[in-house]
Amino acid sequence: MYDEKRVGCNAAVRYHEQNANFDPVHSISRIKVRIDKTRLVVEVDEHASGQWINCHEMTLPFSADWLRTSTIGISASTGAVADNHDIIRFDTYSEFMDATIGAVDSETVMNSVSKDYKNWLDSPNCGTDCIIAILQKELSNFRIDAEHRFTELKEKTENTVGKLKKQESENERRVREIETQVRNGIDSSLEETKKVLGAEVNEKIVKQLEKNPDIASGGWKTPFALLFVGMVAGAAYVYHKYQALMKSHLL
Repeated sequence: MYDEKRVGCNAAVRYHEQNANFDPVHSISRIKVRIDKTRLVVEVDEHASGQWINCHEMTLPFSADWLRTSTIGISASTGAVADNHDIIRFDTYSEFMDATIGAVDSETVMNSVSKDYKNWLDSPNCGTDCIIAILQKELSNFRIDAEHRFTELKEKTENTVGKLKKQESENERRVREIETQVRNGIDSSLEETKKVLGAEVNEKIVKQLEKNPDIASGGWKTPFALLFVGMVAGAAYVYHKYQALMKSHLL
């Protein structure tokens, strides 16, 4: 199989839609694969101009009737990191040299030269039938171009929306983490402040009792009043501290 003489060819059959020369209507290449029992012939029409170039010919190491149990598979994808390609048309013929292939070639040639149709409108040789044919072809070309542009816009929009959703999810996760950190920081600061205030209030009460030992035996109103005043002062301090912590963490 690999020892046979083969004829290779080079053809630019890949197109990039961001290229300035790209045209959804005319940026087309064709490949013809002909099989006669074990004979395989591959031809390429690089610019869809109707000019076929012999690319490869070989004898297949199969039985003569191998096509009876064969299937055809085509993929327009070249991988996740590469561009996809559109399969515009696929024709099959029962004969190795089918005569109807010429009709398809003629149709392809007419499509290829349609890019210059607008110049024909000003020609004195282009009558009514000519003008109608040109306008019909222009309408057909416009539909193909519009379909391609709309598909391109749809794919780009879907990709953009997908990226935005992913970014939004990531932002929400970060916000939740920040809220948790702020809440934990505030709770920790308030707990520490409460302990400090409690110690300060106890210390003040002890000092008052040491300075005025008669307070302990003078009834419950005076100590209670002092304790109440201390608690109010402590609560005010805690609230002020809480507001300061909220501002410092959230800003």
